Amino acid sequence: MTKIALVDELLIDREHALDLDGWRALGGDITLATCRTEDELIAKCHDAEIVVSIGDTHPFNERVLGELKQCVLLQRVAVGYDSVDVEAATRLGIIVANGAGFCDEEVANHALAMLLGLHQQLPLHQHRLLRGEWLPRLNPPTRRLSLQTVGIVGLGRLGRAFARRVRPLIGRLLAFDPVVSERDAATVGAELVDFETLMSESDHVSLHCPLTRQTRSLINENSLRLMKPTACLINTARGPIVDIDALYDALVNKRMRGA
Repeated sequence: MTKIALVDELLIDREHALDLDGWRALGGDITLATCRTEDELIAKCHDAEIVVSIGDTHPFNERVLGELKQCVLLQRVAVGYDSVDVEAATRLGIIVANGAGFCDEEVANHALAMLLGLHQQLPLHQHRLLRGEWLPRLNPPTRRLSLQTVGIVGLGRLGRAFARRVRPLIGRLLAFDPVVSERDAATVGAELVDFETLMSESDHVSLHCPLTRQTRSLINENSLRLMKPTACLINTARGPIVDIDALYDALVNKRMRGA
């Protein structure tokens, strides 16, 4: 019987427990474990043939992978796999798979909610309301969203899901993705442009690209300086895509509206 370890960085909740019937239908020996550290992963997964990782912070580095002597498949229940040393896994004969489509709709909804919140300046209004400062004349003006341009960096499943939601609300939709054709972009109402054009012409920039060597710190001081001082940045992708120090500097010095 195949030994399968399901590891979660949080406490296993009832929702995950309800999924056990599906796993058991595969005929495997299922183990549930809460793991946050390298030693916990090794202790719970050392004899598993299949390891299913639920969460984004499990440190599947070379040390951990080297101790998974029986493992042939490491399945991430997520789209990203940047927490896995894929090169080490390949050397050790471990297949790494991601969960394509996992939470696409929820992430796209969240990105849209963040865009609307920034556009309507809800964090500012909430802050002022809690301080008893609700004076309409103090509120900076808000342009109609239907006249604004939104730029999407990464037009994969998540980017397209977000595009379908935001396109009816705005005036113009731009997209940057080096592996997507103009025809594919047009199916969601997007105009394919280069990165510099997207950053300089968008009123809102939403990130939906994976974290790779090419995208790490893609949003840096130089790219942020391309943005309008009234523009906002939304990141529902991976944190390291954005140089956080450069973003902080841009916000403090009012070179952009919000993030």
